[in-house]
Amino acid sequence: MRVTAAALNRATLGRQMLLGRRSLGVVDAVRRVVAVQAQNPASPYLALWNRLTDFDASELDEALAGYVVVKANMVRMTLHAVHADDYQAFREAMESSLRTRFNDRRVQGERAHRR
Repeated sequence: MRVTAAALNRATLGRQMLLGRRSLGVVDAVRRVVAVQAQNPASPYLALWNRLTDFDASELDEALAGYVVVKANMVRMTLHAVHADDYQAFREAMESSLRTRFNDRRVQGERAHRR
């Protein structure tokens, strides 16, 4: 069976819960989407509110306070909220890329400073 670009697009949007809101808990939703952008403090709240039918901000507050969901530099060196059980595997997978990107930015900063 051949998957079209349109079908792949819809499947991806569906997995990310962007085709319609779902009835799911905050922790399960974070795990399902893998990582929720959290560079701005309001970002994970807005992302989950847009995905969940009965989003309760206090549920995310509790998950963050209890370290069930953690914020860390993940994708593209930006802050994301991820399930604590997934953090280590994601971090190890991203480590080389993150280190290279950090070093590239540091070198670029040094070059700009010398001008």
